[in-house]
Amino acid sequence: MTSTERFIFAWVNFFLLIGGLAYILRRPVREFLLARRERLRLFISRARRQYDEAKTKREASQKRFELADADAATLKHSLIETGSYGRAAIIESAKETVERIRRETELLTKRETSRTCDAISRETLVNAFEKAARQLSLGVSRDDELKLLDASLSAFEQMKERP
Repeated sequence: MTSTERFIFAWVNFFLLIGGLAYILRRPVREFLLARRERLRLFISRARRQYDEAKTKREASQKRFELADADAATLKHSLIETGSYGRAAIIESAKETVERIRRETELLTKRETSRTCDAISRETLVNAFEKAARQLSLGVSRDDELKLLDASLSAFEQMKERP
């Protein structure tokens, strides 16, 4: 056998081997590939479904976050308004308290001034009467006593008229 025949014979054997293997393995390889295709199709379908679910959840979460942000803004605005109202109420209450204290202070000042004036008037009157009594005891005439009494009363009236 020549080398060309061997070469041709080797190639024929090779093609027969490949043909035989293809004939024998055609069904198992086909079933394997079909099963693999089905697994890939299921995997892709499941992955697409999970992707859609994740996308839906993400959109729902995003909407909840937007609602939460809106609620937070509303709550913040409400708290600011409440704080402003509270601040205004506190300021109003403080103004009312200041006004009440001012009125009470004025009233107390008038009362104390009146009491002090009354006390001074009484003390002045007592002093005037004591002075008049001393003068009377020195031998003053009846006319002088009346003049002294009139002077004391007029001094007392003048003191009463002063605030």
